[in-house]
Amino acid sequence: MGEKNYLINRDSGPEEVQIENLTMKVSVIILGKKYYFETLKTFPFSGIKEIKSAIAIDISEFSPFNTDLFFMRKIGQENDSTRVNLWFVDEKIVEPIRSRSPLIIIPETALISFLEDDTRKIYSIDKDGETLLVYVGRDGVVKSTAAGRGKDDLESFRRSIGVEARDCSIRDLNGAEEYLPLLPRILDEIPWRVLLYFLNTGFFSLSDHQKFLKIGTAATAALFIIYTGIINLLPYFAEKKFQKEDQALTLNLSDPLKKQAMIEVYYKQQKALAGNINNYTYKLPLINLLNGVLPEETIIRQLVISGRTVEIKGVTPKASELLSLLAKANEIENARFNSPIKEDKITGMENFALDFIYRQGN
Repeated sequence: MGEKNYLINRDSGPEEVQIENLTMKVSVIILGKKYYFETLKTFPFSGIKEIKSAIAIDISEFSPFNTDLFFMRKIGQENDSTRVNLWFVDEKIVEPIRSRSPLIIIPETALISFLEDDTRKIYSIDKDGETLLVYVGRDGVVKSTAAGRGKDDLESFRRSIGVEARDCSIRDLNGAEEYLPLLPRILDEIPWRVLLYFLNTGFFSLSDHQKFLKIGTAATAALFIIYTGIINLLPYFAEKKFQKEDQALTLNLSDPLKKQAMIEVYYKQQKALAGNINNYTYKLPLINLLNGVLPEETIIRQLVISGRTVEIKGVTPKASELLSLLAKANEIENARFNSPIKEDKITGMENFALDFIYRQGN
């Protein structure tokens, strides 16, 4: 599903279709880039359920879509922190997807990450005049963007990834004829334990909902008729019964109120935690930025981050030039020396200590 929609049949190959005219059920839906938001996050949890709960509590902190459908793939774990790729599905397409009752719903960039098992790679996919650029890292991390066909777009995409994309190879996939037949082949090779990340959890219940709804409605109507008859025939009995229920509810009212108060406290704590996660300053992009801005001879001996304020100390051939070099980076503001420049007797270079405000990109 994307700018154009295709039904991929193993026997007859891809066939362009109109989604609104398609009445059959499908086993797998592959979502085009236009229908989801992709991001990479690190959470201070080790459990997948905890991460999903943190996202579901305040999904607007993570996604531009007000959606209840998102997918997550675990990329790596270090101590109690877990790194995950996230895909949030546009709420406008959720209902058409669920009406097809698919077993698997998978974003196309997540699927492309399983195309090959070798080192890092960039895939350049020609899609009817627009190019989808997909970076796949050694650990399976996925980053992508829709771009034009020029070399400048590719180089800009490399720079946005960072140093790990500097020398990785590129594979071109030209047009639907070459690209679409790859997708079912990739699905065949993905282990089921990985596909579970993209399992449609409503698959096993959607087809039964209508049947159970009819049964439930009929049962409710029958119970209502019986209950109404009892009230009309035995008003005294019904009144006594209601009095007992009212007394029981009054006695137990304090416990639900306490639970509700606890839920509100947990919600506020989770929301504050989500804000801290999003405001966390990641050190690797900052180090990569300094590596590209500062002169090659510069040695950083100390780097301290406090919120958005960064302080660095080190030696360089000509410290007076550092402020102008740092000012060229869009992410750096208010760079200034916080101590006099002195000569380092060991290296012969100049000692410096400066600080600045770092505005990391999204």
